[in-house]
This record gives sequence, structure tokens and C-alpha cells, in this order.
Amino acid sequence: MVQSQQDAIQRREISSFRDPAGQIVIRNGMVFREINPSGMTDYNLLITSGLYKALLDKKLIIFHKEIHDGPAFCLLPRQLDFISYPYEWPFSYYKKAALATIEIAEEALKHGMMLKDASAFNMQYVDGQMQLIDTLSFCKYEPGMPWFSFQQFLQHFLNPMLLMTNCGPALSGLHGINGIPSKLTAQLLPWYQHLSFDALAYVYAPSWGKDSTTKKIPRIGKLQLTAFLHSLKNYVISITYKVKSAWSEYDNCSYSVSALADKHHAVSQMLLHLPFGKVLDLGANTGYYSMMAALGGNDVIATDNDHDCVEYIVNLRPNVLALRMDVCNPTPAVGWDNAERKSFWDRCHPDTILCLALIHHLCISNNTPLDYVARLFSAHCRRHLIIEWVPPDDPKAAAIAFNRIFPRYNLDVFKSAFCDYFTFEQERPLADSKRIIYLMEKR
Repeated sequence: MVQSQQDAIQRREISSFRDPAGQIVIRNGMVFREINPSGMTDYNLLITSGLYKALLDKKLIIFHKEIHDGPAFCLLPRQLDFISYPYEWPFSYYKKAALATIEIAEEALKHGMMLKDASAFNMQYVDGQMQLIDTLSFCKYEPGMPWFSFQQFLQHFLNPMLLMTNCGPALSGLHGINGIPSKLTAQLLPWYQHLSFDALAYVYAPSWGKDSTTKKIPRIGKLQLTAFLHSLKNYVISITYKVKSAWSEYDNCSYSVSALADKHHAVSQMLLHLPFGKVLDLGANTGYYSMMAALGGNDVIATDNDHDCVEYIVNLRPNVLALRMDVCNPTPAVGWDNAERKSFWDRCHPDTILCLALIHHLCISNNTPLDYVARLFSAHCRRHLIIEWVPPDDPKAAAIAFNRIFPRYNLDVFKSAFCDYFTFEQERPLADSKRIIYLMEKR
């Protein structure tokens, strides 16, 4: 009994088990980073060399406090409510994270250190910028030392970016614990990439090489390494993605002027009625209502299954965390023992869920019963739900039904299903439409 109580107070976070320099522990809901004796020398150099302060000033690393009163030397980092994973990112997040990683590596060299880990899982979008969350990702630079994490950088950043731009954004789903292998990337890229010198150097040449465990890595001077990082940065900058989705005009073709005005007013008033907190916007489209929630002081995560909608949000609404996620097929738990990387719903616990113009896609396109939807939202929102009812005879709902009949998709079943888990606080019908905006509170 005593042991179980201690486990409840403190537990080790499995995602950090691969790092010999330290580990993440959770104490009473707070995240700490314990530093092992083997990691203290590099950590002390990080602080005394001025590298940590330089990165902090440039907003390239999260802030931490040192904690000395305990069984181990600990850091109390800035507490992040949500951790995203790279295979949930749109293209722009990959590019921002790649450029931030290179800048961190360049800054480390200036201070006599080397970025030894170039994992995309170590980067998080914080305050509108990609920042490093792994304070133990550095080691002392020795003359002639190459960038040992270059191959990891390729697999975690460059390969996904090239596949997304040349073969489609869906291929970012190939990103696993170790990124996307160069050999697979070389096989999937179109033939004309062979004509690119940079692609030959950074993708095809690594895919032709021997296994990294047996390949001898040549020594390289500091000036050469600096020039190499600069060249790599220029190549990353040159890689671009063009948004092609048609969903950006969804609101304009789905509502009359008065109905759209009613929807804007209803959602804004409902958000103002609620206390500040974390808002999850499911099926966010272009993120208009995500932005509305963010401007109201909320911490907002916007998700959509369409990559280009998420890319649109990233470029126009920087104060919103925008991720690619399908409600019907959310990010699963993966890695060691299916626990190294948590599922989306294990990481996300919003105070309020926004579900606007989505219910018909869940229930008609994906044949999901209304009571399943109600139970899902109840399980994962802490307090409130703002949801838009789209009736079966709505033009958009009818279009995706393809003349099929869904007898269990109607307003009475909707109310009955959601009444089991929520109380109905507000009901706002939209003008010139049969759509209704509801504000509900979790029972």
C-alpha cells in the first residue's frame, strides 16, 4: 500500500529511458528532469559556457530551474500542458523545427559544445516558435568531432520534408520513433530529384552508404563543420510546400451571409461565457474559431484531418498549435511497450472541445453512432462542449450521404445521446439554416 502511494506521487516517464545522462520523472503531476552523475559534466558546461543563456535569449530552449533538495540533482523545466509529435505536424512545423535545430547546433559550436541529439521529438512549438525541450542534448565539442547526429537529423527532418513536398503530406505518417530512413526516402522520391546536388548529398548518398554502426566517420574541422551546417540550413530554407486544399472556402459555400454571421456571434458569445482554459478545436478547417478562442485568452489546439488546412492555420494563426489528427483514427501509442509515445487522447485533456461542422462527417462519412461521439467527447473534455448540429437534410450532409439513409442520425437521437453525458446550457439556431449551435456542460 505504501509503495503504491509512492508510485502515485512519483513515477518515471518511459519516453526518456534511452538517455543515459538523465530521465524524466513525474512528481505530484509536475515534470522534473533528473540528471545522472554521467550527465553532470556536460550540463555544467552548458551553463558555464553561456550556451544555455544564449539559447534562452533566442527562445530556442525552454526555461528551467535547478532543484537541489532531493535524492538527485533535478531541473524543473517550464511545464508544457501538451506534447505534440512530429507525425502530427504540418510541413511548416517540420521546417521551423529543422531550422531551429540547425541554429541550436551552430550556437553550440560557438560555445564549445555539440548538439548530440537531433530528434524531432525534442522540439516543441512554444510561444509561436520551435524550442528544444531536452536540456541534456549537448556534449563537449572536441577538435575534429563530426556532427554525429547528422543522420538522425536527416531521418527526423529532411526526409519527411522532402517526401511531403514531392510525394504528398500523407507520407509524414511514415515517421516513426527513428524518423524515416534515407533508403526508403530515396526509393519514394521522384526520379528528377536525382538531378538535385543537395538531394544527392543529403538523401541518396546516405542511402548508398554502409550501416552507420560499421561506417568510419571522418574527422572534420570546426570551420568546415560550421560551413556544413550553413549549407544544410540553406537547403532546408529552399524546400517549400504549396497548399492545395479546397477546404479553405468551406464556410463561404456552406452558409448564407446571415447564417455565417449568426454562427460567428453564437460561438464568440459561448466562448466568452466560459472561463479561460485549454480549448481543442476538432475539424478546425482554417482555424477561424481556433483564433477566436485564442484571442479570448485560451490555450488552443486546432486539429484537422486535412494537412493543408493545418498548414493554413500555422501560417496565418501563429498563437494556435495546429496539428494533423483524424478524430476517427487518432494518433496511437507507439514505441517500447506501446508506451514510449502516448496516444493523442492520453496527452490531450481540454477544458472545452469545439466541434463545429464536423458531426455529419463523423456520423455519416464514417458511420459512427451518435452515442459513440457523445461518449468520446465526454471522456476527454473536462467541462464544456460547443457543438454544431448539422441535420441529415443539410446540403453538405446530404452530399456525403450519397442517397443512403441513416435512421439513427437525427436531432432527437442527437439530444438523447448527448443528454446522457452533458447538460444543454445554450441552443442557438442559425438564420436561413437548420443548423444549431449548442453549448453543453459535462455532467
